[in-house]
Amino acid sequence: DRKSKNDFIGTFGPSGIDRFIRECEKAKALDVQLVVLVEESYQSCWSYTPMRFSKAKITGQKVFHGVRRVFREYDVQFVFAKDLDHAKKLARLILSNPDLIKGWDLQFLVEKGII
Repeated sequence: DRKSKNDFIGTFGPSGIDRFIRECEKAKALDVQLVVLVEESYQSCWSYTPMRFSKAKITGQKVFHGVRRVFREYDVQFVFAKDLDHAKKLARLILSNPDLIKGWDLQFLVEKGII
């Protein structure tokens, strides 16, 4: 699942997490490994704060509570790209190498510059 930063924030915030968990349950029942590819860096997502006049009170740190929950309960991999172009390259690489998902921590490979 490829997500923009705003989509990532919305999906893993308090109002979106339940829907994503239902998708995780479906994937688990089908024995499918999920990967969430975010088109932004981890640091950019972590440091997210809503615009000053926004009604939303979600922060990046709160979003990562949802990420940790999904990671622990459903073994979903999260990969944070440098930007949109990097995310596109990673998506092609991941989709063309399904064994990569099973045996490796994809974010580790990104951080080490291996993928």
